[in-house]
Amino acid sequence: MEYKSQCNIFIETAVRLIIWLLFSYVDQSDPFIRNIHENEIWKYQFQVTRSYVPNKCLWALLIIVPSILFIHDFCQNKNKKDVGYGCLALSLSYCLTALITAYLKVLTGRPRPDFYFRCFPQGSGNDYTLCTGKREIYMDGRKSFPSGHSSLAFACMFFVSLYLRKKFGLFEDNRRGESWQLCLCLVPILSAAAIAIGRTCDYHHHYEDVVAGSLMGSVISYMCYKLYFPNTTSTFVQEIN
Repeated sequence: MEYKSQCNIFIETAVRLIIWLLFSYVDQSDPFIRNIHENEIWKYQFQVTRSYVPNKCLWALLIIVPSILFIHDFCQNKNKKDVGYGCLALSLSYCLTALITAYLKVLTGRPRPDFYFRCFPQGSGNDYTLCTGKREIYMDGRKSFPSGHSSLAFACMFFVSLYLRKKFGLFEDNRRGESWQLCLCLVPILSAAAIAIGRTCDYHHHYEDVVAGSLMGSVISYMCYKLYFPNTTSTFVQEIN
């Protein structure tokens, strides 16, 4: 039984490693070079600005927030299985969200709102296949759809909200919740929404990119959560062994 459990853990880890390696490969691939018509160039002529939420800050949130939740849950309930399944669900959600987001970015090749000035830092030019800026920067400028910040933020925060709801037992039959519990479950969603909206405020994404990324991250997160917690109002059902 112990051997079978270790084998399943190895498989779970291998699946995530393979998905992450695929993501690393796809993420470094060149996107589709979409033609830009003169009558739509205004959509891509916003000035290049710093991200309101840099990549390092985003990944810090993705790691720190769930870690605090899991540590608190373990210290309070001493339930290793819930925490273990939570880690498996969340890590799978991150890997799948990152891979699918990168794949769609490369496949779509939609320019970012600041693409023009990534392509022509000096502010003049009209042949978008002969950019004068740094290649890494202007090629990334063709990876606007969907928003990676939005998809990963919702993949994390939607999971956190579901996990909190399960712990509080909200919306169970014959169980009365409290207002502060509902408010606490909404905080992660509002935080993810703030990150997503910020991607339009710093002109790194169009609103369609943000909406698509947010929905995709939420759906993937929910599917991964249900994989390990089939009953969202109970502790755990599935055994690794």
